[in-house]
Amino acid sequence: MLWPTIQRSDLNAIFTCQTMNTKLVEPKETSYVLDMHLKPLTIKVINPPNTLVADKRYEIVCQSTGSRPNAIITWYKGKRQMRRTKDEILDHNTTTSTLSFAPTTEDDGKTLTCRAENPNVNGLFLETDWKMNVVYPPMVTIQLGPTLVVDDIKEGDDVYFECHVRANPDWKKLQWFHNVSSG
Repeated sequence: MLWPTIQRSDLNAIFTCQTMNTKLVEPKETSYVLDMHLKPLTIKVINPPNTLVADKRYEIVCQSTGSRPNAIITWYKGKRQMRRTKDEILDHNTTTSTLSFAPTTEDDGKTLTCRAENPNVNGLFLETDWKMNVVYPPMVTIQLGPTLVVDDIKEGDDVYFECHVRANPDWKKLQWFHNVSSG
């Protein structure tokens, strides 16, 4: 018997072969229950926060359904795999993975990827991406202008400085002060 192009709905289908040769003996039969590997059907990050605060720890949850056996979920930041995860297998081929993660200022605008794979079949995976918006207070650096030589500054020279600011959200106001003590 040829059963062309099996479908997800054929899972656990029972195929029976029956034979008989005379009316003197009961028919003989044997059955086979069809089992199969199924790819993940869905993957999603559950209620991701709109913004993340730098250096604060978050638990981000990704859920996949439909894989048989249950999906293996892995997390990536860019191309680097994230390791602080806790996985849970729920009923009906549902798997969740919780990533414990403290974003840094460098993570702003980077992408977290959640991937669900069927562990028994190469190439049967789904991915979802989530772009991070990491907020942090202004980070300020000051330096002499690039054309000035530190060891060649003398009285009467003009000097200028550059103030570099990184912030999310963007900074609103910049002020310069001269000879003001801090603290």
